[in-house]
Amino acid sequence: MLHHPHLTEEYALMVDLSDHAIGSVLQQPAKNSWRLLAFFSKRLPATQKHYSAFGRELLAAYLAAKHFRHVVEGRRLVIYTDHKPLAHAFLRPSDNLIDCETRHLDLITSLADDVRHIGGDSNVVADAPSRSVNALFPATLNHPVAADVASAQSVDPELHKIAQMTSLQLQPQKIPNSPVPLWVDRPRPTPRVYLPAPLRKPTFRAIYNLSHPGIRATKPLMTARYVWPGINGDVVRWTRACKNNAKLSAKSSGFCADGKLPNQTGFNIHSSATYLSAFGCDI
Repeated sequence: MLHHPHLTEEYALMVDLSDHAIGSVLQQPAKNSWRLLAFFSKRLPATQKHYSAFGRELLAAYLAAKHFRHVVEGRRLVIYTDHKPLAHAFLRPSDNLIDCETRHLDLITSLADDVRHIGGDSNVVADAPSRSVNALFPATLNHPVAADVASAQSVDPELHKIAQMTSLQLQPQKIPNSPVPLWVDRPRPTPRVYLPAPLRKPTFRAIYNLSHPGIRATKPLMTARYVWPGINGDVVRWTRACKNNAKLSAKSSGFCADGKLPNQTGFNIHSSATYLSAFGCDI
C-alpha cells in the first residue's frame, strides 16, 4: 500500500484494459485530488484476449475487485470504468450474459456500491498499468543511446560475419541523430538490438542490478531486448557468477560478545530478585 487507507472514507477503484493487459488503481478522495493506495495489473492470456469488449471490461473490473477484496470488503466501494455498458449492467443485469460473465458480475455487485462511467481522458492512471512498456516509453530505436550502440556496431569486426552465418535475421535500421544504421533482429514484433562484445556485460549488469533476479527471470529480460550469438549461455554464466559473489561476500553477524557467567550462588540471586520484587520492580 502506498498510503494507509482512511477507514471512514469510500474507496474508488478505477479500471481499464488494453489488448494485452488490464490495469487498475485503488484510491480514496482527498481534499481536491485523489490519494493513491495501490496499483494492480495483469497480462491477459490468449483465451481472454478473444473475449468481447464487454466481457473484457467486465473481466478487468472482476479481477481488480477480487485482488483488493481484502481491503474493500465491508466498505463503501465505487468502481469507475470508461465502458458505459458495464455501468448499465450493474444497474440492470441482462439475462443474455454467459455463465462466466454472470459470476463476474455477481462478485462485483457483492463488493461495489456503484459502478460509474468516466471518460477515457479521466482514467489515465488506471490506463497506464494496462499498457505495454513499449507503448509507455519511446522505442529503443529512437532512444539517444541507440546512436552510441550503432557507432559501436560500425566498428565491430564480427557483425557482418554473424549476419551471414547465423540464423539471426539482422537488418540495418535508420535511427535519428546517427550517420550509421542500427542493426536489429527483425522477425519479432519488437526488434531486438544486436550488441557488440564490449557492450554485452555492461548492459547485463545494468538490467541485473535493478533487482538481482535469478536466471529464469533474467533471461527473458535480456533476450526480449537484445541479441547476440550465445546470449543465453552468457546470461546464465554471468548470473551464476553474481550469485556466487553474493554468497562469498555474505557474512554472518552472530552474537560475538563473551558472556561472563555469574559468580553468585543461587541463594544470593534469589534473594536479590525477592528484594527487587518487594518494591514493585519487574524483573
